[in-house]
Amino acid sequence: MNKTLHFVEMLAEVFTWVGLALGGLCFITLLIVQVSGGRWVETDVITIGEAGDERLRWMSADGLHERLLDAGEAEAFRHHAENRLFYSQRDPSRIRFDAVGHAEKTLRLLTWLLLGVGVVALVVSIALIFVP
Repeated sequence: MNKTLHFVEMLAEVFTWVGLALGGLCFITLLIVQVSGGRWVETDVITIGEAGDERLRWMSADGLHERLLDAGEAEAFRHHAENRLFYSQRDPSRIRFDAVGHAEKTLRLLTWLLLGVGVVALVVSIALIFVP
């Protein structure tokens, strides 16, 4: 067997195991993050106050909520196109401006990348079986 072909086989084998194993772990972690984060509910929000002392008010099933925005949240809200936010159903004082949090987005991307690499490497490994 050719040394180059043998090297590619070994490399594909390593990428298969690493990609599928780490992708599976990332998938399990993603499921844990989603379950522990709870459900996020979309609602309308109004802004009260001026720059530096901005407050948001929104309604939840529990009633009216108000929260002072810190500098980072105020900047994110200014760049947000709509007057909508998502609050945690478990704790309505926890808010975010996107339907999916950054940790979930990152884990989802990492999971699909690793699983994709693992599957492609698996296909290459299987294809190399038939190469003379």
